[in-house]
Amino acid sequence: MTRGRGRRLRLAAVSFLNARPITYGLEQGLGADHFELEFELPSRCAARLAQGDIDLALLPTAAYREIETAESAATELRAVPGIAITSFGDVRTVLLVGDVPWSQMTHVALDLASRSSAALVRLLSKERGVEPSFVPVEHARIETAARRIFPLRFGRQRLPAQAAYASASRYAMCTTG
Repeated sequence: MTRGRGRRLRLAAVSFLNARPITYGLEQGLGADHFELEFELPSRCAARLAQGDIDLALLPTAAYREIETAESAATELRAVPGIAITSFGDVRTVLLVGDVPWSQMTHVALDLASRSSAALVRLLSKERGVEPSFVPVEHARIETAARRIFPLRFGRQRLPAQAAYASASRYAMCTTG
């Protein structure tokens, strides 16, 4: 992360609500002479940092490890201490929606925008003894792909009868025990 004289550091972050405490000041122009803030999907933040396209990124810890061990990484990473998106208790950041209960799902479309969310759904499915076919889908195509896999009601219509939230505390329980 070398910075030429007068060049601002390029920072990629997610535009999600849970990142707002970290990005709000930058969005309002605080540090505008030092930072150039760009919003991306979580997976794009990680990819751009790995490619050396940006100087700083707000990214999942799993992506940090992937970039750190990848031979193609364009830069050596260093974590900034004291900055994180975290929670006390449950958060409802992953929504698994279907027309049948989770235990009966045979196919699940995984939004590639968040590898952490996809991993969480895989882990919790395994914990429940559910083995659907997971279909990775680009973020822009998730709704169309999900409709092809199984009929969902999206948008202005109602959510399906069966919806399950995967929470941070359940993730901790299934990965530590």
